[in-house]
Amino acid sequence: MHFLRRLVLFSLVSLCLSAQEPVLKKASPDPNCDEQCRKWTDVLTKNFGPDFKLVRGFEPLMGDFDGDGQEDLVLVASTKNPLPGEAEFGYRVIDPYDAFFGFGDPHVTQQFAMTNATGDPRDLLIIQGWRSATPSAKWVIINTPFEKVTVSSVLYKKKKVTSISLRDETGTDGAIVWTGKKYKWQPAGGID
Repeated sequence: MHFLRRLVLFSLVSLCLSAQEPVLKKASPDPNCDEQCRKWTDVLTKNFGPDFKLVRGFEPLMGDFDGDGQEDLVLVASTKNPLPGEAEFGYRVIDPYDAFFGFGDPHVTQQFAMTNATGDPRDLLIIQGWRSATPSAKWVIINTPFEKVTVSSVLYKKKKVTSISLRDETGTDGAIVWTGKKYKWQPAGGID
């Protein structure tokens, strides 16, 4: 009888162990990614998830874009679809560029992602208050065309604010500006 109990117990334990998820191997680190690159990749993954990848050639930008007195961070990254991670990682996906032209619902417009010459989409990822233990907000800005990203000051509603300035491949300038509730895209000279 004891032998039968042990056999049943052994069988159950074996079944439980074999039903466990397999241990996934970590991807081998990118040999072209130095220590700084790994630091920003860690920040990116922690705040937005593993589906986002840093886009090379763009340095992280810092400034107080929302005017709350805390430093915010902008990273340029790409992903095939930013929407699935919204709830899990607590960010909001917006499309201020297409919204400027009349329709910016990212659930629809993310299908028409702007791509660069290599075909990769480029998104702007903003972490408001990024140095604090809990950022005040996180944003993924999709479909905004740019080849160059910088920090600048612009007038918005008669007040000088820090903005994310963009230049696209045609030389057209624009800016991403905080409205008090969300980010808005404006062409150069169009900031009110």
